[in-house]
Amino acid sequence: MSEKIAIVVDSGSDVNKKFKDQYNIKSLPLRINIEGKEYIDGVDIEMAEVLRRLEETKVTTSLPSGQDIVDALEALKNEGYTHVIVVTISSGLSGTYNAIRNISNDIDGLTVSVFDTKNISLGSGHLAIRAAQNVEKGMSFDDVVNDLHASINQSKVFFTVGSLDYLIRGGRIGHVAGTVANILNIKPIISCNEEGIYHTVDKVRGERRVIKKMIEACVSFAENASTSKIELLTANPETNYDELKISLKEAIPSLTEIGITVISPALAIHTGPEVLGISIIID
Repeated sequence: MSEKIAIVVDSGSDVNKKFKDQYNIKSLPLRINIEGKEYIDGVDIEMAEVLRRLEETKVTTSLPSGQDIVDALEALKNEGYTHVIVVTISSGLSGTYNAIRNISNDIDGLTVSVFDTKNISLGSGHLAIRAAQNVEKGMSFDDVVNDLHASINQSKVFFTVGSLDYLIRGGRIGHVAGTVANILNIKPIISCNEEGIYHTVDKVRGERRVIKKMIEACVSFAENASTSKIELLTANPETNYDELKISLKEAIPSLTEIGITVISPALAIHTGPEVLGISIIID
């Protein structure tokens, strides 16, 4: 029997419309909760509104509902898909992986593999894009899944925030606790460890130094790469990152692509408006 393979991400993987359209990647949005009202991440509430409300009241995030997951998988089956690969943000940061894995076991007539990237934002999304590219090349379901597992350490996100308050409020502080980002202008560089939990890669004083250290972290990560691709991650699309792009191109000889992605409102709730991230995938 021929395989028709769908690639699905949660909205926390930050696969933007350009990549979704290019590779036919489906999305399961997270939920945003504000004063008893539920919004669909990236669908019916804008980033500016989320950030404004974040300063006024309690704003939380939640998983796609069980019914959302069932409906999405059943819709794919009705479209003729026989196999589905769901790529999720880290199970150490969200319950999305476990929820989808448990529910997918009850969907008849569909072979589903749920992959825990142990990563966040495009650290997860880049792996989904890679999987979609492999589907496009005609790789089998099993080979695409195996390649995901083999590639898990080839994607990384390094990010910094203006204040740790948002991570603390959202319970996403991980092993970053104890840093003093809010004192003396000391900024942490944060990434996900092997368990998919936030940890501090470095701490430096001042914005220019933190950017320099993030570039150095990317250089080290891409040291033996033949090719690498980068997306800058931001909550503010108006910020000019031309200087950072030039610095990255000069520092990383293997860099073939560099773009800018606005993170999902659901992630911005936990990082705050001053987040700056660099997502890098190597080959």
